[in-house]
Amino acid sequence: MSPGAIITLAGRSGRRLKGFIVRKEAKQHGTGRDVEGPVQPGDSAVIVEDVVTTGGSSLAAIDKAAAFGLAIRGVLAIIDRLDLDTRAAVETGEALVDLARGDAGEAVLAGEVVTSAALLREDAPVAGVLVGERSRQAARTALDLQEAPDVVVPGASAPMRRWLVQGVRASARAIQAPFTGRAVELPLLEQAFVRTLRESTVQLVTITGEPGIGKTRLVAEFRTLLENRQPVLWRQGRCLPYGDGITYWALGEVVKAQAGILESDDPQQAAEKLEAAATAVLEDPTHRDWIVASLAPLVGAVSTSPVGADERAETSFTGWRRFLEAIAVHDPLVLVFEDLQWADPALLDFLDRLADSGSPVPMLVVCTARPELYDMRPGWGGGKRNSTAIALSPLSEEETGRLLAALLARAVLPGVVHDVLLERSGGNPLYAEEFARMLVDRGILERHGRRGVIAPGAEIPVPESIHAVIAARNPELSRGDLVPSAGGPSPERGVP
Repeated sequence: MSPGAIITLAGRSGRRLKGFIVRKEAKQHGTGRDVEGPVQPGDSAVIVEDVVTTGGSSLAAIDKAAAFGLAIRGVLAIIDRLDLDTRAAVETGEALVDLARGDAGEAVLAGEVVTSAALLREDAPVAGVLVGERSRQAARTALDLQEAPDVVVPGASAPMRRWLVQGVRASARAIQAPFTGRAVELPLLEQAFVRTLRESTVQLVTITGEPGIGKTRLVAEFRTLLENRQPVLWRQGRCLPYGDGITYWALGEVVKAQAGILESDDPQQAAEKLEAAATAVLEDPTHRDWIVASLAPLVGAVSTSPVGADERAETSFTGWRRFLEAIAVHDPLVLVFEDLQWADPALLDFLDRLADSGSPVPMLVVCTARPELYDMRPGWGGGKRNSTAIALSPLSEEETGRLLAALLARAVLPGVVHDVLLERSGGNPLYAEEFARMLVDRGILERHGRRGVIAPGAEIPVPESIHAVIAARNPELSRGDLVPSAGGPSPERGVP
């Protein structure tokens, strides 16, 4: 059965599924996107593979879909060539990741959640999936689960509870926050792009804000706006907080996307794809050869010392800039670099030089970062006529109230809960979204048709912070964080 057949059969049975494809290589014509189909950033998705051998293509598809903005909930393999006796288990929790102890560059995981997952897998039936307590809580609205017998674990204080996955609920939908309160910021992005087209210049836009304030969502809405109006080439990379060889990781993701290079490609395959991508936009073979040589270490096409040594930086920066300019000559180019607060100073140097290049090509460079970026680079973007800074402020109480009403499907919260919630959210959209997810996960928020209803007598947690509200989706929350739905006091947390 092909993935297309799944969509067809679902339609015949009255279940509406949106199908999309993830291309191995983006086409040079049309939208030029890796992800094609009626999906939008923020949608939940499952990757469906006809046949899985090593899993490399599935991982590559996950990377591309996640870069597009989809929330990947899982991978469905119709046929697995490796092992007909496949068993799987899922448990949720925190694990210690040791990057130094692993062999061949692989990380070592340790922690209770790892042990629990291994024990679950041992008892999972063939072609079945067992989940633990925390995973059940996180996914119970999306999965049909059958309780399996508890198992006694030596040294544990209580038996391990387990559930067998029976299927995915057709009606399960992820909670998606409506786009709220950015009526000023979105037009600023649009104006920068219009200026890019009108003047055929490089424009730099820097979006800053606290975690969860809506930087990624604003960029996703901007992308949707552009793609609904005209063809545009969109390339995106993310800076990583730690790891080896990540100095130019975000730029490498941009080049890989342009060349259609997958994480599963070996150095030779990466080199061939890079050469083809360069040939498509660079006509002069003399220039092309040294530009490809400068790009190769970014995508793992050759084994060399890390890019960026002093004696090579100038040549590398020039080669990278000319490759991006050549792309923009063919199509207006939008480059997005996320989490710039984690960027290496060398990458910041390159982006600064790119913005200052004065290249006569339509290129918009959008950077997102936490405010710490300006601690690293106090003068970032300053003094540039082609630079725009957008600082995202918290939502107002009125905007937060509208957001909560939409997320809760117009369910009415007790007055005291609503007031405390507005105060503790601090105008952060992520807090509001996670709060709504928590209510659904705990069975407090029930949907009756298109409206939501708060379960009678339920105690409603109102955690102090985003981290706490995510943790509160675990049912083992202390009662000190609970506000009775009747509006009674909870003096332990200072709720009036």
